[in-house]
Amino acid sequence: APRLTSMRSPGRIAEVVNQSTIVRVEFPCHRWLATGGRRRGRDPHPRDVAGRSVVGRLDGKIAVVTGSASGIGQEAARAFAREGAIVGLLDRNEAPLLATVAEIGENAFPLVTDVTREESVKAAFDEVRRRYGRLDVLYTCAAVQLIGEDAPVHELDIDVWQRTHDVNLRGVYLTCKHGVRLM
Repeated sequence: APRLTSMRSPGRIAEVVNQSTIVRVEFPCHRWLATGGRRRGRDPHPRDVAGRSVVGRLDGKIAVVTGSASGIGQEAARAFAREGAIVGLLDRNEAPLLATVAEIGENAFPLVTDVTREESVKAAFDEVRRRYGRLDVLYTCAAVQLIGEDAPVHELDIDVWQRTHDVNLRGVYLTCKHGVRLM
């Protein structure tokens, strides 16, 4: 597989080595990024390879993102809101969840929920139903990796195993079970 060996004019040209062949690759998108997204004489909105605008793809859609108080879930919630969705941010960590909702603004609402408890998940989707009557997008991103508690399988405490599966498997099941009913 090709590997990056050096960069010249960072963000412009990379040299890629594939066996004994050196290939220079220019990244034209970096010219656009270097101008802060402004392209001379063109629509300032980014476009996909087919030329369609990539802004507003979720206009008017109702979305729920689990694990949205931090990490990938938080970034997904921000992205969905930028694309026009009304986003329910679902997480058990109330303070960072509310901070993210405040940051996103009027296109976001909090759903403080423990995905391991069915009654909590059901209540969250009941709130979505009460507010909007439907759900268009469900992004299940809530997960844990119990750093510092992980161990080789023959040494792993069963409680760590169970907590990991409760969030990472049961949580996905419960959010799908109750979310899909609104779709």
